Amino acid sequence: MRVLFMGTPVFALPTLSAVAALHEITAVVTRPDKRRGRGQQAACSAVKEWADTAGLPIEQPTTLRDPKVQTRLAGYGADVVVVAAYGLILPKEILEMPPLGCVNVHASLLPRHRGAAPIAWSILKGDTQTGITTMLMDEGLDTGPMLLRRVLNLTPYDTTPEVTEKLASIGAEVLVETLGVLDSGNVNVEPQPEEGVTLAPSFRKEDGALDWNQPATFIDARVRALQPWPGTFTFRGDERLLLWRVEESTEGGSQNAQPGTVLMVGETVIRVACSAGHAVDVLELQRSGGRRQSTAEFLRGKLVAVGERWSPESV
Repeated sequence: MRVLFMGTPVFALPTLSAVAALHEITAVVTRPDKRRGRGQQAACSAVKEWADTAGLPIEQPTTLRDPKVQTRLAGYGADVVVVAAYGLILPKEILEMPPLGCVNVHASLLPRHRGAAPIAWSILKGDTQTGITTMLMDEGLDTGPMLLRRVLNLTPYDTTPEVTEKLASIGAEVLVETLGVLDSGNVNVEPQPEEGVTLAPSFRKEDGALDWNQPATFIDARVRALQPWPGTFTFRGDERLLLWRVEESTEGGSQNAQPGTVLMVGETVIRVACSAGHAVDVLELQRSGGRRQSTAEFLRGKLVAVGERWSPESV
């Protein structure tokens, strides 16, 4: 099959590689380069880097609604468009372009977690299962009829990067199987059920601010879900701390302590009060401009006192 591939982050690479091994990639469409860092150097997407190494034609339009862009993409003569975490909504003109349609690899069990950040939201909501759904795209946000699904069980310790890596691999397998079904002509699509719909919008930087007036289980899930972006952060005075690993304290907290109060400082743990008399143990964290480190390493260079307050904002 002739495939036009659309994708941007690392999540899309296993799918791109798997498709390229079995089918003809006519071109790769990815998001424009972004300027990052203090020097504002242009940085390309993981998909662009892979496609460039493979010698594939690359397109980086700022919009897909430009008729000139649509004409150029149509000129590649693809049988099907494969979309894996591309980052833009496809207009009707693109959706109707390939004879076999546009197939999306979505990292959730639809209709749960429609949107740009399904993996983070599955962890944040405490889901015990997630997975991959391939679907024929329509003009809605992840609303198209489903083709194939594959389930992945989640553990209480999973982080977004860990689940992303697993689902990227599963997504490649399911997408290859999906293309085989499309190529055979024996296609059975299933409309998404109207019940069970949830949304998974992308996060903003300010969403990482940790409100300690939350249950310990929620704080633990939040720290695991919001990696690597925007991260979960708190302030110790005017010092910003990024939290990488916490867990609910087995010894509990204090009914009298205000949320955000440091209750105990041990050799390897800082215990902080949260809601309802509970507490969380901070096990890994990072200072602004520093590196990720264990609490034991952090405490070698910092004096943390019992009774001090950590808060969502600089004070």
